[in-house]
Amino acid sequence: MVERVKKVKEVFRLLGYEPDFKRFEDRQKAQNIVYLLQLKKMDFGYKFNTKHIKPFSVELMRELEEEVKR
Repeated sequence: MVERVKKVKEVFRLLGYEPDFKRFEDRQKAQNIVYLLQLKKMDFGYKFNTKHIKPFSVELMRELEEEVKR
């Protein structure tokens, strides 16, 4: 679980952005970026629900919230 969040953070850093997952906007960006990367076969292991306006992963949301608590 922690390894997946580290991978998400690394992607942000490679894009030149230091995420602050306390901010809703950064958590939302993570949802979108991870979803798009998984569409391109970069597997993070998250399941996304695309029935809403934007793709959303409950697992990713929970792991980012746990990261904020550390």
